[in-house]
Amino acid sequence: MKPQIVLVLAVVLMMIDVFARPLGISDTWQNIATICTFICFAAYFILLRKAKSELARNASDVRPPRSGLRLLLIVLVIGASLSSVWWSPYTIGVVLPLSERCGIAIVGSVLCVIILLIAWRRPPQDLTKR
Repeated sequence: MKPQIVLVLAVVLMMIDVFARPLGISDTWQNIATICTFICFAAYFILLRKAKSELARNASDVRPPRSGLRLLLIVLVIGASLSSVWWSPYTIGVVLPLSERCGIAIVGSVLCVIILLIAWRRPPQDLTKR
């Protein structure tokens, strides 16, 4: 099984857990979704470790081009941060005025982009040197 499939399942279960109250899901099913989310994340990391070790055994010095990956990540981070204006009242519990939610979303977006750019400067680790 591919690790990405397990990761998508974990994220879907997490979204069910987060939005259980607006969806009308009972607390029992919410707890089951939480437990299944942790199980899926554990399975994802196990499968990812196996995939990395398999890649390290079969790796060559050729790396695939990463054109546009940084731009895609920045767009996704900005989109997710700015969308908090709409989903934050359902998850935080405190309903703030729209102007405050927009300010929080903008500040969070700027901080996320700064953190992403700082983290991107770190050189990638070579899996074959382990």
